[in-house]
Amino acid sequence: MLTFHDSDETWNYSIGCVLGELSGQLFPQTQQEGLHWKETTRPVEAHLKRDQESQERTTQPLPILEALQEA
Repeated sequence: MLTFHDSDETWNYSIGCVLGELSGQLFPQTQQEGLHWKETTRPVEAHLKRDQESQERTTQPLPILEALQEA
């Protein structure tokens, strides 16, 4: 708190972090909430996977690396 020089915001953030950590223990995720979370994140994960696959396909070795490997 002394480093950031914004006491109210730092305290609010710190208390929020602690309460968030505790709420996971007090109110565990239900099966219905877990299914909802999976459905919500599925499109994002699919998009991320497509992006990663397209980067892997379009990545070519640098010419200098090819020359070093041949030597």
